[in-house]
Amino acid sequence: KNHPFWKQDNIRLWPHVAAETNPDTAAKQIANAIKCIDNNIVPPNTVDRTLGY
Repeated sequence: KNHPFWKQDNIRLWPHVAAETNPDTAAKQIANAIKCIDNNIVPPNTVDRTLGY
């Protein structure tokens, strides 16, 4: 919290949260990712680190 933005009254800092996580949906996505990995398939929505993310 040493960044100057924290001291500005006209700047609001918020965490990056697009939406709440639905536990059922998350469990299905995790199970699908595990199945993909077990079958040597890249899971959906995998970040390609070579792109610099």
